[in-house]
Amino acid sequence: MIPELKLTSRYSNVTYGEFHQVMKSLGFSYSRTQKGFRRYYHADSDTEVLVSAGEDDELIPSLYITEHGRVLDWRGIVDEDRFQEMLASQKVA
Repeated sequence: MIPELKLTSRYSNVTYGEFHQVMKSLGFSYSRTQKGFRRYYHADSDTEVLVSAGEDDELIPSLYITEHGRVLDWRGIVDEDRFQEMLASQKVA
């Protein structure tokens, strides 16, 4: 059974590391900006996603999960619900 993804508070139950793994699996390249943001770029769709700097074991703000999920859906990369399922499936790893 896949654990439920929790997005009801300021922080999700997803870590930056789990978010990173899902973004890489979707074909995003990764770099850091000069200001320390995490930059993900999807060349096929020309989509850029920025998230604040955080250690891999830190929880990522819920806002990033919901907003970036919508962008990924809108850009045709992955359905928003599927994105959240992918994040939740990282919790069992």
